[in-house]
Amino acid sequence: MAEGTHTSEAIYGLGKAVGRGGKLWCGNVTVTRAETLDTGLDTVEGVGLAKIYSATGTSDSYAGICSVSGGTLTMDTGKLTEPGTSVTDVDAYIIVVGAIN
Repeated sequence: MAEGTHTSEAIYGLGKAVGRGGKLWCGNVTVTRAETLDTGLDTVEGVGLAKIYSATGTSDSYAGICSVSGGTLTMDTGKLTEPGTSVTDVDAYIIVVGAIN
């Protein structure tokens, strides 16, 4: 079995969240397509994202990340059943691993 290609990777030890070095940022966010989310980090190594299912909201919506610039994420949202359709106010949990230089 072949190993996947590593484009970027880092291993951090978690310690106090003060000063420079590796950091773990996490949040519960509400986003819409093309909105930006500033994590306060200088670099981002990886992002984990999970959309929060809402029984009263749109169940076929998704949240994703279009691009990363420094520590700022540009978000994407939409409907799974209607590609290209934007959805507003999608709730998601985000975990970002990065660093403050």
